[in-house]
Amino acid sequence: MINRYGDKIFIYATLSKNDLEEIIALVGAEDNDPIVMISSQNQKPGVIEVQTGVVHGMLSGGGKLFEVKHNGKKWEIINRGSWVS
Repeated sequence: MINRYGDKIFIYATLSKNDLEEIIALVGAEDNDPIVMISSQNQKPGVIEVQTGVVHGMLSGGGKLFEVKHNGKKWEIINRGSWVS
């Protein structure tokens, strides 16, 4: 999948196209930085992590981290943070 800046979004989750579009729209409404990764590889069942920001290399980047969860009707942001490498 490609983000709105033409860069690849790394997706490590099994989600429907509709769920991906909803998550991208939800996070995009909160943050203008590009989404770089969407992942379900965490220790929290049902929680998807979404990273925005920039990656310049293997250990050079940073941005915001959003945790989203489906509440039965829609996706919602349940936590906000940041990341740096």
